[in-house]
Amino acid sequence: ILRNLERAELPKTKRPPITADSGAPLVPGRHAFGGSMHDRDGKRRAWNDRWHVGTSLLNDNCHPDHRSYFTQRSLFESSASQEWRRFGHQEVAHGVWQPIATRRPARFPPLGAPLKGRSGTPV
Repeated sequence: ILRNLERAELPKTKRPPITADSGAPLVPGRHAFGGSMHDRDGKRRAWNDRWHVGTSLLNDNCHPDHRSYFTQRSLFESSASQEWRRFGHQEVAHGVWQPIATRRPARFPPLGAPLKGRSGTPV
């Protein structure tokens, strides 16, 4: 208890006026950009903040055989002509891109069977 009393006091923060939030977080670095983690190969990587960018953004404009689904990837993710979109890359520094693919496969494969195209062949 004495150690807690000797610590520097946290500055008072204003509560949000109309919200269900309880207030500002006690750990200010928790909601900051950045950080790192280990990938499946055990290598330390910077946090990939491009989670919201993917081929799913293009699904509504693609032919059903070319769309991205939970059980299969779109052909646009690995196509050389679509490399400029950087769907399979991570920016580790400004203008420096690194592939996000790992050598070890996913621990759990996607559930379901691969989809078949209109001709009956796997997509």
